[in-house]
Amino acid sequence: NALETWYWTRLYHFVLSGTIVVHFLFHFALHSVIIWKIFNTNYTYVGVAQAVLSK
Repeated sequence: NALETWYWTRLYHFVLSGTIVVHFLFHFALHSVIIWKIFNTNYTYVGVAQAVLSK
């Protein structure tokens, strides 16, 4: 298993949790209007994150 370890230290827990959070935030920013406003190009995924996570 990928997450099977013998010792769950605080450092390992912090790094694993941080990686998951950073991955989510990166993809949320990538598929939001923020990137489109920065680069001002025809960006295909504008608004996808808001549409998926909205009501």
